[in-house]
Amino acid sequence: MKDLVKSFESLPKIAKIILAIPCLDIIWAIVRIIKGVAYKNAVTLIAGILWIIPGAIVCWLADLICAILGKDFFFMRGE
Repeated sequence: MKDLVKSFESLPKIAKIILAIPCLDIIWAIVRIIKGVAYKNAVTLIAGILWIIPGAIVCWLADLICAILGKDFFFMRGE
């Protein structure tokens, strides 16, 4: 699972931007869930679960801004 997370984190900037648009942002929520389980990080896991519903409404904007600026996505930092 760690390889899957690393492959998503190493995507090119344009791919991250495309995956951060409203309907596709659920992919980043799933990556957060996988990363939370793989690295045993409860905050990332809970954020991933909560990101699914609000992510479709508001949180996609935070992911989009982070992708454009080339920053880490919220609640996906660290190993």
